Amino acid sequence: WGAARYYLHDYSCAIAAFSKAIDIAPNNSTYTLGLADTYRVSGEKVRAITEYKRTISSANRELGVNASDEDAMANLALAYAGEGKSDEALAEIKKLRELHSEDVDLMYDDAVINALAGRDNDALNLLESAVARGTVSAAQIAADPNFTSLRKQPQFQQLLLSSKNRPAFSQHSHSGDQHNATKQ
Repeated sequence: WGAARYYLHDYSCAIAAFSKAIDIAPNNSTYTLGLADTYRVSGEKVRAITEYKRTISSANRELGVNASDEDAMANLALAYAGEGKSDEALAEIKKLRELHSEDVDLMYDDAVINALAGRDNDALNLLESAVARGTVSAAQIAADPNFTSLRKQPQFQQLLLSSKNRPAFSQHSHSGDQHNATKQ
């Protein structure tokens, strides 16, 4: 429910939904990342940073249990990106992409990380690759507030047009609770 409200830009409801999920599973990095991202895009920077730190801690704990947990690895990279730690985020997603270079969901996550790092051309190229290979749709890209910096670029507009006939949202993605909650 939090993911749906996030994509509809109904951030107060998204925050409530993610908070309720965290009440049930307080150390779940997917839920804490969803809450952190929602706080960030709604302008609540201090709360976002607190939740990103919590996500990093939770993801590291999850990786301690299962070192190959892709969701935890992706959540760690995305939390670093949201916190503004671009170098750490890029390093984490690079490690994960080296293991799964053709994974469309990881391409999308990589695009988010690059967009947040101000690497617009890299983000656009990754989005184009994800659209060409998988189920990433115009609706998903257009609704994702992580791509605000890309919206006015002609390449972004062309990408939206070219992906118009794809399903509305990816069936599986790692990019925080915004994506993961849609599969739960």
